[in-house]
Amino acid sequence: SHGTAAAPARPKEQRGRAAPLPSTEPLHQMLHLRVNGNYQKYYSHFYSMDSSITLILLSRSEATPGPAQAEEREALSGIKAELCRELRGYFPFLINQHRTHLVPNITKFVHKLPGLVHFIFVERTSDRVVAPTITALQGKKFSGTLEQTKLKTHMLKRKVWAMVFCGQAALCNGYTSMLMTAGDFQYSYRLWFVDDGQEIALPDIPLQQKPRGRQLHIHTTFYKDLTKRLFASKSRIRCFELYTLYVAGVSASTVNNHNAALVASLLH
Repeated sequence: SHGTAAAPARPKEQRGRAAPLPSTEPLHQMLHLRVNGNYQKYYSHFYSMDSSITLILLSRSEATPGPAQAEEREALSGIKAELCRELRGYFPFLINQHRTHLVPNITKFVHKLPGLVHFIFVERTSDRVVAPTITALQGKKFSGTLEQTKLKTHMLKRKVWAMVFCGQAALCNGYTSMLMTAGDFQYSYRLWFVDDGQEIALPDIPLQQKPRGRQLHIHTTFYKDLTKRLFASKSRIRCFELYTLYVAGVSASTVNNHNAALVASLLH
């Protein structure tokens, strides 16, 4: 059966490596992209058009190394130069759109949904993620140091990862939703499916498939395989996940209402 449960999980320390500085030199690389369920070979060409804008060109074939390849890449550089001339006036607009629209600003949602701290919205069908930048949510009158702000941001990052681990642990135990308290915060998780714009009820099929008693694990194609198994006769099902981090004390009904309003706003 599908239900709601608290699934404790210990967050792991996440350590990353600083990303290299972007290069102005073009990058040419062969990729295997999944198209209609099959992997196909493409040749990708990356050209820096601005400090924050990269042009990516894909082709199904590439000239053999030598004069023909040099001529082809010179033509691609010409395409990049022409696009730069035509679009340079739009670069500031595109960068501003990315910062204000494509990357959600958490403060916009915090004011509308009191108690919300962070969220991660995932469309598993196309593997798209929408999440705001993790930042310390302090008031204008906060007089702390920059180091204190960094510590708050680091603490929030640990809470966000702990929320994700708990949500996935609940899913591995066969639950599609979870709400649990963790100190001064609450973790909320939900998985659901949509057909033709309407949420559909889950069939009476267990989420868990544990061959020979082994625990369920989330792998690369887990969500696509789960969708096919639950809705074998339908081909246009979309799978969604929502992770939300709230302060403790927000009621369960308020969390549900806030989550519904958040999803409606993101899908709109």
